[in-house]
Amino acid sequence: VHVALASLGYFILRVEEGGVEWLDDPASFWLPARSLEQVRVIPSRPSVHLLYLLQAAVWIVTAFSHVWLEERHNDYLMMLTHHIVTLALVLLSYHQNLVRFGIVVMFLHDSSDVVIDLLKMCNYLKLEGAAGCFAVEACFITNFVT
Repeated sequence: VHVALASLGYFILRVEEGGVEWLDDPASFWLPARSLEQVRVIPSRPSVHLLYLLQAAVWIVTAFSHVWLEERHNDYLMMLTHHIVTLALVLLSYHQNLVRFGIVVMFLHDSSDVVIDLLKMCNYLKLEGAAGCFAVEACFITNFVT
């Protein structure tokens, strides 16, 4: 899921319609705008709506499964809070039409979650130490560095 959503975010930011110009000058992304309307300058494209729809769906399903389907771990409340806050931020940035920031945040969030998902899978499969080709350790170091 994270690979697909990160890929869609990258497509919107870099490929579709030649990409967005403020990505080529990262300092301009943080320059204050003269008005709120200048912040909201991404066109209303179907791909942006699709990304937001998919993100909201993923976070609703994840929160639902976290509460009713998955085994409760020590970090249950922290992860539930994470899912609810992430869903609220996605919906709020869409509702306020702050998709310029929302797409970047979702791209960064999804691309970093790919390594975390690999780490979880390797840990659940007990691929640690020499017997597991140090897969858990490699994923942990990769996650720590990135």
